Order: sequence, then structure tokens, then C-alpha cells
Amino acid sequence: MDYTQEIIYGILQQQPEGISRVRLAKLTYFVHKFLVQNKVVSLESLQFIRMPLGPVPVGLDTLNADTNIQIYVEPTALRYNKINYLIKKQIKKTDGILNAYIARIFPHLNSYPTSELVEISHQEPSWIRHSNGDLYYLESDDFTRIFPPGRSQKLSIEQDNQLLQAKLLEGMLNDIVDESTKLEYPDYA
Repeated sequence: MDYTQEIIYGILQQQPEGISRVRLAKLTYFVHKFLVQNKVVSLESLQFIRMPLGPVPVGLDTLNADTNIQIYVEPTALRYNKINYLIKKQIKKTDGILNAYIARIFPHLNSYPTSELVEISHQEPSWIRHSNGDLYYLESDDFTRIFPPGRSQKLSIEQDNQLLQAKLLEGMLNDIVDESTKLEYPDYA
């Protein structure tokens, strides 16, 4: 089992009822960051793709072929977030240091709605420095930011989805402005 698979299995084992695609991507990002901070893995252990809703781990698409992962579609969810993943019941919980760290950070991360995880990931220096579609690793200045304390207020699924839609639209508009500015003023790009 490779590191990406191991970290995703560990996250899914923390929430056996399943996790949406966008949420799983953000949880994977922040769990990996936590593991790097605690010197469990290196910066280069996991690469990310810069996407409008934040970093997405390289290898997330391979879950479609993973026989240990069940995928189901939430028909009422947002089009880009209707795929949900859950670990199949017959998978034995893996032990080890990696899962101990995942179990330690997961309750804190899980207290945040998905839209807020997206917002926090948009403030990460490495995400800011790249353009959509770029591959990148965490960078040392990503660790100068302290993750805020857990949230006590919960958003409804509808509120969280509305904030996700707004964040996606904002990212798309920013990309359009950036591209048109580069065309209009190439010396300032």
C-alpha cells in the first residue's frame, strides 16, 4: 500500500459513514501537513494538484479502481462534490504510527465544515503561488501558519454547499481576471 492510499484509508476509517470528494481532498491535505509537522513523513511524500477548491492529492482518482473503497453518488449534492467514498467493512483497521496521528488530528479537522477547510487551504502559501492544474508539494512556509482552534458552530449541509459554490465561483472569477490582466498588461504578469 502506498502512502496516499494509506493516508486515505486512515481518514476513511475515522468516518465509516463516508466522506465527500472535496472534503476527503481537504482532510488528506491537512492530515498530511500534520504528519509532516510531526516528522512522521517528508514534504515530498505527497504531491498535490492546485484546484479552485484547494489542493487535491495526486492519486485521489485512483480510488475509483480501489476494491477496498466503495463509491456512491449523492444525487442531491453539488455536481462536483456528489461522489462519496467509504471504506468497505471487511477491511481490517490498520494500526501503526500513521493511523495514531490521523486519529489524533481527525476530530479537530472534522469540526470544520468543508467550506471552511477550503477557505483555510486557500491561505496556504504554496497553494497561492501556483496556478490551477499545477502539481506541487508542501513548502516550508506552509508551516508558519498555525491551524486555528476547532469549531463549535456547525453549518447545515445546505449552508456549507452554498459556501462551497461561492468559493468555486470566486476562484473561477479570480482566474478570469488574472488571465485577462496578463493579456491586457503582459509586462505586469
